[in-house]
Amino acid sequence: MCIRDSAHLTLVLLLLGAASGEPNSHAVRGSSMMAAVCSGTAPDGDFSKVELQSSEVPSPGWGQVLIKVRSSSVNPLDWKLIQDSFLPISMHFPRTMGTDVAGTIVGLGLGASRFKLGDRVWACLGKFKLLRLGMQLGGYAEYAVADEAQVGAAPEGMDLEDAGTLPLVGMTDLQALRKVGAPWAAGANWTVAITSGSVSYTHLRAHETPEHLVCRLLLEKKK
Repeated sequence: MCIRDSAHLTLVLLLLGAASGEPNSHAVRGSSMMAAVCSGTAPDGDFSKVELQSSEVPSPGWGQVLIKVRSSSVNPLDWKLIQDSFLPISMHFPRTMGTDVAGTIVGLGLGASRFKLGDRVWACLGKFKLLRLGMQLGGYAEYAVADEAQVGAAPEGMDLEDAGTLPLVGMTDLQALRKVGAPWAAGANWTVAITSGSVSYTHLRAHETPEHLVCRLLLEKKK
């Protein structure tokens, strides 16, 4: 199936999540999955090189986990990576696209010990992989592999459909705060301005303890 535009791609991701159903408590090596695979770059707004294909389920390597994907999202970076005009990042094709994932752990590679089978997690698959000639990616599929260090426990009380929209924009917020010195000293008075765009779906909450002011991101969907 060929992807027509970003709205169609979003619909495909929803269908992939619905098809995944409840997580199994075992690895699925050797089986197949559906994935949104891009065969190359195209003019701006042209998604014709992204197709829904049957692919082999990846196997987690050393220190990696296999995630049964429940949801993902379409960030500006995701569609810019397949544009002819986007030059900052060189990509090797074909490859399964997608930076954000939320789902459950169904497989553990050797050396992976932070999580157990069935854990609810989220991750941003935006790491650069030299051997893969570009960004890691792989979120637009029924299963995705991630380095254990990239994965975090999904927030309690948040469903996985919402959790899949937040990893990349949440990390963008976190990086911006760290660049201006957060967490700040107790008593500091800061004004945080958040403009429009995907990052505006996250916001800052500050808690002051007797020792110091702790700043953290409240990763929740904007109401």
